[in-house]
Amino acid sequence: MDASRLATLLEQPEVQNTILRDYDGGYSLGLTRNPEKKEEVAIRVRIEAEDVSHIPSKIILDGEPIPIVVNPGFKLPEPLKK
Repeated sequence: MDASRLATLLEQPEVQNTILRDYDGGYSLGLTRNPEKKEEVAIRVRIEAEDVSHIPSKIILDGEPIPIVVNPGFKLPEPLKK
């Protein structure tokens, strides 16, 4: 799947819900390279929690398996103070 199509799909709430499941902390979703096959795109999930066991390792979108790379310890950015 090409990156622009995957980015469009990643914006859909139902796709985000499928990835995040019951997680309710801070997170960031984006695209990256598949660490196992650099020529393929993957979904990068950054979450505040250290336990990433509830995030799936892949998701099926448009019939294609898309790997998910999870990075724990994400910190939400703080707004600049005026």
